[in-house]
Amino acid sequence: MNTKNAILIGLAVLAVMFFLYTLSVPRGTPTEYGGTTSQTQQSSGKASAPYGSQTNSEGTAEVVAQPRAPGTSTWTFSFGIDTHMGSLDMDMTKVAVLTDDRGDSLAPIAWDGPAAGGHHRNGTLTFPAPSSTPKTITLTVSNVGGVATRTFTWNAQ
Repeated sequence: MNTKNAILIGLAVLAVMFFLYTLSVPRGTPTEYGGTTSQTQQSSGKASAPYGSQTNSEGTAEVVAQPRAPGTSTWTFSFGIDTHMGSLDMDMTKVAVLTDDRGDSLAPIAWDGPAAGGHHRNGTLTFPAPSSTPKTITLTVSNVGGVATRTFTWNAQ
């Protein structure tokens, strides 16, 4: 009877520890200063207000993206992925593309964040600036967390 009680107590302690761990994992979009914010809106593929963060939680990963103020030569996006299923081993510059309302596509020129691997990756994706300011921009992320494509669209003007 003592062994059975010890096993039950051990399982209860593990369950409580797991619950507390899941509460402590930060969620949301990375901020410029390395913190997180939970003020996100679900990505619906429709254009959102300028520079609001958007979240897509399909599949086994949550992806959060937010444009920073566009520059004259580059546009940057705060970008984060969280998963507890597998490892985030993708090259961030290969899974994202920026498209404007004219259909012009731009590939990222830099990823400033952790190297491939792990369950959490937050950083900055940098793209070359479009030749002229588009009405809308769409960030498409492919093959992350078992989802073929995720789209995030913002009004750019």
